[in-house]
Amino acid sequence: MDSYQTILVSGVIFTAILGIYNLFINIKSQRRVQRELVFNKQFEFFVQLFALIALVEHAITDCSEGYSESAIAHKNLLTYTHQMDLLVTKNEFIIPDHLYKPIYDFTKHCWNTVGISKNNSSSINRDYDLQFSNLTVDLQEVIREYLGIDKLSSENKKLVYSKF
Repeated sequence: MDSYQTILVSGVIFTAILGIYNLFINIKSQRRVQRELVFNKQFEFFVQLFALIALVEHAITDCSEGYSESAIAHKNLLTYTHQMDLLVTKNEFIIPDHLYKPIYDFTKHCWNTVGISKNNSSSINRDYDLQFSNLTVDLQEVIREYLGIDKLSSENKKLVYSKF
């Protein structure tokens, strides 16, 4: 009977260890799903953000080229900047901490541009347009690095070329 109890206790201990291990795997699996969900939401946010940045950039180009309807160009700039600011505000909770400041600074710069456009639209010239484009590229590079776009692109190239 002594060996029977030893086997029984060993079986209970082994089952408990497997149960704890299974619990650990389940918790880890749930976190993975949450990480994927957050990353997908972040990716959607960045796509929407850059669509609005392109519209803001286009409106600034219209202002810098002396678009005949400067009031319309200013209104477009105001509308797109407001939409971008609203998008950032609505998604603050999913923006990574190290990206929030560059995005916030960029949005603030857009609002400054709206003020310049309203007060003195002739201040927005080709040089200002080029400066804004450089800020856009800088922001894109920071976000592309975070998302790993270049790494994914190179991995996709390897996959495509390995099939041939």
